[in-house]
Amino acid sequence: HHYELIQIGLNPFHQNTQDLELTGAHVEVLWSNDCAQEKIQNTLQKIKKSLDKFSQDETLILVSLDADVLNHAVMPAVSAVNPTGLPLTLISNLFKDIKKEFSSYQKVLGIYEYNPLYDTVSAAGAKTLASLIYDWIV
Repeated sequence: HHYELIQIGLNPFHQNTQDLELTGAHVEVLWSNDCAQEKIQNTLQKIKKSLDKFSQDETLILVSLDADVLNHAVMPAVSAVNPTGLPLTLISNLFKDIKKEFSSYQKVLGIYEYNPLYDTVSAAGAKTLASLIYDWIV
């Protein structure tokens, strides 16, 4: 495999399983109903162990957040509003854990699928994402 992709928080009823078959990739999924903090911690440890064979200077940790994975109560500004989405605290803690566990690696965060046309008057979705970006850069 050329790269590993671990997707956290997908819903089986929203996900086309064919989209999880990527050429050159090993894809692992932690479904939304299986996203306990302990399970995520175990996954992070597994990733860290698999990176032992690579140089930290030549390894990039890319964290990609699809805003659709967040619970609709905190993320109304997406096209696929998620009634069974992940809580904001879980994602925030995940970001903190990634920063801690992979402190000596280069890390990049990408956030996708936010649509301001669907946001509330108070910009609840934008504020949610801003709080996650803050957690990532602080």
